[in-house]
Amino acid sequence: MVDLQTMSFTLDTELIPIYYKGLLTFIIQSYLKKDETFRDINIFEREGENVLTFLSLDKDGKWSIIVEIIPSSPIRVKMSWEPPVPNEILNRLKEDLFINVQIFEEKVRKTTLYFTWVEGQEIIPERLSSGKHKLTYRLFSESMLLFYIVFIAASIFLFYIFGPYTPILLVVFQFLLVLFSGKIIERTGDWYITEKNPYVHILQYQLPIKDQKSFLQKFGQDILIKIKKEIYDRTLGGGQGT
Repeated sequence: MVDLQTMSFTLDTELIPIYYKGLLTFIIQSYLKKDETFRDINIFEREGENVLTFLSLDKDGKWSIIVEIIPSSPIRVKMSWEPPVPNEILNRLKEDLFINVQIFEEKVRKTTLYFTWVEGQEIIPERLSSGKHKLTYRLFSESMLLFYIVFIAASIFLFYIFGPYTPILLVVFQFLLVLFSGKIIERTGDWYITEKNPYVHILQYQLPIKDQKSFLQKFGQDILIKIKKEIYDRTLGGGQGT
């Protein structure tokens, strides 16, 4: 009898337990059922945890891999097989599972509500970022690509006007942008952090994916503001703390 070889690894996730079974269903529908080499797909409960198991088969019958997935934080994955199985097959299977988890997490993020408060300030409606706000944020955060594009455009403009003095002006221009980038971001923000009220409180609530559209259509923007105000009144505004 040939001993099974095993590989165990974890996949980091920000999912809360209510989405664990949904993740397994998503992997089945979007990945496993689209490939005939996956067989014996099954979800069951073991010691209070949902478990997904399936068999990955070689088309020519040379090898098979038993896969077990337990959604938790982090997600636990175990693969067992009789040698030989090419390493590229194992790595590809591992990568495919990672990608499917990422896709499902992105779907969940789109159904997540975030409420943010600073103590002592008025309730500000949740809103989408304006074009001006997005441009300013991207200029001074994330990657520096947009910053370099602006810098090159400014270089060309200044060269036509100031000629040989352009290098000096560019150094000054870049220095000022970097020096005051924090202040610019602060001015475009919705909240003012002060010494008296230095904390930003964030509440994250994940709607079931199937309820996202119906929730927004039924309640709209106004109900979000009311929910935010009521939560604030019952916690920070009522002096009960967080």
